[in-house]
Amino acid sequence: MHETWLSPTAEQIAEKEEKLSWSSAVSIIEGVVMEKLEYMTDYGNDYTEDDRKKVEDAWNRILKG
Repeated sequence: MHETWLSPTAEQIAEKEEKLSWSSAVSIIEGVVMEKLEYMTDYGNDYTEDDRKKVEDAWNRILKG
């Protein structure tokens, strides 16, 4: 019996995708985290300093591995 594939497999997609370097990935996510921290500061009525600190601590923990 013949199989017909209407969509690519995960392996086929992975073969075609460019690999993002670790440093580029970290840089992108760091930008997102910094934007969120700024947003939390700008809208201080919606967030506590403890909320902001939790985001910073989580990011620092991720960087340490």
